[in-house]
Amino acid sequence: MLQLHLVTTVADQHAHLSADESRLLHKTTVLHRLVRPWAGTERIVCADSHFANVKVALSLKPAG
Repeated sequence: MLQLHLVTTVADQHAHLSADESRLLHKTTVLHRLVRPWAGTERIVCADSHFANVKVALSLKPAG
């Protein structure tokens, strides 16, 4: 495990969202936070089925 992100209550999560994150699905936001240290490195992200969908993959592409 390289990163850990604790998910708390919905109210707490919404209080800490940036403007960009507020328009994304929750799982997309969590994955972006987890891979942020490696943005721009063109590394491959392997995640479990919770994060597996086309919208998540397409949103990570511009981050590199």
